[in-house]
Amino acid sequence: MTAIAHQYEEPLFRSAHDALKFAFLFSSQQYPVTAMAKLMKGIVGSGKGLVGLDGAAQAGFICGMLTELQAQHRAVLTAKYARREDKRFIAAVNLLSMDPTIAPSGLSNRIERQALVGRHFGEKVSIVDVAELTGQHRNTVNKHHFVIRDRLLALEEAAYGAITDVFACRGVIE
Repeated sequence: MTAIAHQYEEPLFRSAHDALKFAFLFSSQQYPVTAMAKLMKGIVGSGKGLVGLDGAAQAGFICGMLTELQAQHRAVLTAKYARREDKRFIAAVNLLSMDPTIAPSGLSNRIERQALVGRHFGEKVSIVDVAELTGQHRNTVNKHHFVIRDRLLALEEAAYGAITDVFACRGVIE
């Protein structure tokens, strides 16, 4: 275990979901701690040190643990937790859309795959728009969407299990 995980008597997060959400949504644009907040430090907050530079270090520590997973698992967790405008989200969607195990057999249209993978992770993409863009019937695109969705859900479950094991071994979660 690292010094960061050791310095607290209890784990910092209740679940892998909480840890990943914190790490990907941590804002480096936080306001500095005010004098009043410093005086109230013993009363206010959880005392886990997840603000400022300590919070940034913890977020980096958590994101660094993702490198222990296989590329597919890293990509699916990044796409699930990163902000849509984050370059990590875009790279993860691109990687997953090129993965042959995600797409239904015979689906070679990369634009369709990328749109449907992005849709799964929260991008505002309409099936009708994808069908028009790719020149296919909307029912065909909808069938492809369901296959891709089911495969991504299975991949998410496997990735979540893998990162939960990593976090538990490092003492990040209960």
